[in-house]
Amino acid sequence: VIKKISECERVVSTSLHGLVLADSLNVPNKWITVRERQHFKYHDYYSAFAIKTTPYELNGYETVSKLCSITEAPGCSVTERKEQVLTELNAFVKSK
Repeated sequence: VIKKISECERVVSTSLHGLVLADSLNVPNKWITVRERQHFKYHDYYSAFAIKTTPYELNGYETVSKLCSITEAPGCSVTERKEQVLTELNAFVKSK
């Protein structure tokens, strides 16, 4: 699955696992949903990157072209986020 997603130009997914993996591989992606549900785990994930997002709700008439047009590049790479977290952690430790 990881190899297949790494080969994708874009990913649309209802699965948080698919979105996290796409972000990890810097593959543009979009969270989609078929119906409204509680999305706390998605909001929690995106909050770690300071991204405010809402899912694209499928209506059944989307084309591949439409789905590709709604994908977004990750706000920052996992490596960049790791560096941000380490910098903030080091600053916190030094302040104590």
